[in-house]
Amino acid sequence: QLAYPYGVWLNSNGEAYIADYANNRIRKVTSGTSIISTFIGHNGGSYNGDGLTIANTNLNGPIDVCGDTSGLIYVVEYGGCRIRKIDPINNLVTVMVGTGTCTSSGTATVLASSASIAYSRGIWVNTLGILYFTEETGYLRSIIDISTSSPTSHPSSQPSSQPTTQPSSRPTMQPTASIASTKNTISQG
Repeated sequence: QLAYPYGVWLNSNGEAYIADYANNRIRKVTSGTSIISTFIGHNGGSYNGDGLTIANTNLNGPIDVCGDTSGLIYVVEYGGCRIRKIDPINNLVTVMVGTGTCTSSGTATVLASSASIAYSRGIWVNTLGILYFTEETGYLRSIIDISTSSPTSHPSSQPSSQPTTQPSSRPTMQPTASIASTKNTISQG
């Protein structure tokens, strides 16, 4: 049974992936059936490492999911303040952005692997392969070279609203900042 499903992504084969927030899983609905199976996530919502197989990876409050044309799948962990990249072909799950500290990196310029993100809620990849994600603090970020996970941001002002700790409803995406990728850094101003 789904518990607080949020994001849904439909791949080119017609398979639906559902961010099952409260069950800490991504569910998969196979094309042409009504069968729902667990694609990734189990054993609660605690972080259990990077570079694990799909079957061995825990998720912490997945709130959105999307994929790119090469078959990679991206998951926003609202509870874990991370973005995970899932490579189904190589059976590998890695942290793309986020340290697990639920605050924005703010104006600092840091490596993507050490950047913190604040309660991301939305994620998608456009037709050019640019990955976008939002933060509850009001920022919209983008990663141009998703093959290297190396985002860099452009300055903007921080919104005045304070983040909440639990998702209350699916927000509308209103961008106030963006990130373009160049050299393994992420910054925000």
